[in-house]
Amino acid sequence: MANLQYIKVLRTRALNALKKELDNGSHFFDTDVSNCDKIKVADDIRKSIKKLESCSEKLQCQSGKVAETLGDKDPELTDAILNEDATLLDKAMNIIADLHLLKENLKAVDNKKDEAMDENLVKRLFEHKKTK
Repeated sequence: MANLQYIKVLRTRALNALKKELDNGSHFFDTDVSNCDKIKVADDIRKSIKKLESCSEKLQCQSGKVAETLGDKDPELTDAILNEDATLLDKAMNIIADLHLLKENLKAVDNKKDEAMDENLVKRLFEHKKTK
């Protein structure tokens, strides 16, 4: 039973780490991106995605080990653990997908800003040539 206890501890650590990263990843949706360094925010989002993916993999692995170790000894506990983990993993997948979209939107906004700057530059250069 000590082996089961050890595996439960590892699962709990993975569970807590994923919850923490879910909170960290969720804060990007509350960030005002209009007045921030979009490159830094996009980089932070990329890091958050990597952490979420890593924590999700660890939880999935530990969840499977707990279920395997418990086996048929306590099917209700096994189901409860698997359901809790599946719900959290589903939430993580949704946040990861949303973070990918947010990162793409940041890049699109940044590209549009660059295009607008390029258009303004062309206009100024063109007007400058007309005045000569």
